[in-house]
Amino acid sequence: MHSPFTRAAPLLPAGSPRIVGIVNITEDSFSDGGSYLNPEAALAHARSLSADGADVIELGPAASHPGSAPVSADEERRRLAPVLERLAADGIAVSVDSFRLDTLRFAVSARVAYLNDIHGFGDPGLYPVMFGVPVLVSPSRKSFLRALTGRDVTQSGPATLAAEIFAAWQGADYIRTHDVAAARDALTFLSAVSGEAAIAWPGARGERQP
Repeated sequence: MHSPFTRAAPLLPAGSPRIVGIVNITEDSFSDGGSYLNPEAALAHARSLSADGADVIELGPAASHPGSAPVSADEERRRLAPVLERLAADGIAVSVDSFRLDTLRFAVSARVAYLNDIHGFGDPGLYPVMFGVPVLVSPSRKSFLRALTGRDVTQSGPATLAAEIFAAWQGADYIRTHDVAAARDALTFLSAVSGEAAIAWPGARGERQP
C-alpha cells in the first residue's frame, strides 16, 4: 500500500547546550528559599549538581521575585565568598546571578566564568569585562509554566523539562535549571536521537527536507 504523502525528514536540534545548575543562597527564593543559605549546604548542593552533569554552577545570593526581601551588596558578597572560594578550588566553573554592580565586580575579581544580570547589564561600567552574547534560557519552575499547566511549583518538573528540550531544539547555548540530572538525561537522549536522524536524513539539521 502506497501513501500519497511524502515523509518529511525530522527537524534536528540546532545545537547542544551546556547546563547551568542553580544554587540559591537565599532566604526566600520561590522554590527552595532557605535550603542552601548555609555555606556548607550550598557547597554540597553545588557539588551534587556538578556530579549530575552541570557544566556551570550559578550562585544566586538574593531572590528577585515580587515580594522578595531586598539584600544589600555587602550581604550578597558575604553569602557568595565562602562558596565561590571552595568551588574555585574544586575547579568548577561558576556563574553569579546578581543585578548589583558591586556584587558583579566582586564576582569578576573572584574570576567567575559567567555573570547573569536580570536587568540586562544596564551599567556600562561592566562592559569592558564582558565578551560575546550567548543565549541562556531559564524556564525552570517559572510561573508561566504553572499558569499553563495548573500545577504548583513542586509539580512543575515535566513542564520545565519540556520547555528546556524546546529551548535546546531552538539552539540555546545554555540551559539554566534546578534539576540538572533530568536536563542532562533529556539532552543526552536528544543528542543520540538527532545523531541517528542526521545519518538517516543528511542535511536535515535546521530545516525540513522534502
